[in-house]
Amino acid sequence: MKKFVALFFTLILMFSLCSCESGPSSEEIISAENIIETLDMVMSNHRNSNEDVITANTISASYGNSTKMNNLTSQLKYMSHDEFVDALANIVGLTAEDQGGNYDDVYEWCKGMDDPSDMFYIFNASYVPKACGMAIQLYTFIINGTQENLEQAKSALAEFEETYPDSEMLSALKEYYDSVEDYSNYCQTAFVISDSVKEEIEQLESICESTRDSVEKFIV
Repeated sequence: MKKFVALFFTLILMFSLCSCESGPSSEEIISAENIIETLDMVMSNHRNSNEDVITANTISASYGNSTKMNNLTSQLKYMSHDEFVDALANIVGLTAEDQGGNYDDVYEWCKGMDDPSDMFYIFNASYVPKACGMAIQLYTFIINGTQENLEQAKSALAEFEETYPDSEMLSALKEYYDSVEDYSNYCQTAFVISDSVKEEIEQLESICESTRDSVEKFIV
């Protein structure tokens, strides 16, 4: 009888421990994974965009003002020749508007050039890489919908907090969101990726990866 009672209490203790260490529910994990996937998308989009900017900066620095648009855009992964021309014409138009000119007139004039590479002659040699970077960054930011993804993640995170206020994953999810938001904000202003900017981006990416790992440990 004593052995039976001892076994009974042992089983109760085991079930209690299992209950305490059960971890997040499947629904909680799915919600967290959706937030992670959305933030991962922001990271991926910016990485692709940054690669394009680096490529444009490198090529335009090599060719200078004599850069031919076809040569430049043939080496870009995510933009067609026409898309790059449109983005660069937009940059020229906005620059003209800042100086008191008419955006529409300048934009249409640039788009109508027989050789769109002539747009590079509007910029001085030191500004060419920046113009390339700005054009690509502008285009990729628009098509990637980065800000929309961030807002989606923010909304999902708020809903997660309301549904699972005591979740052990909540703090880690918030940290991942904050680090991705900081990374995204920096990338949107880093039109010219110099060595120092590249180093800053790598540091921010490292923080994002670290905070992401903190969330993943609850799911794996």
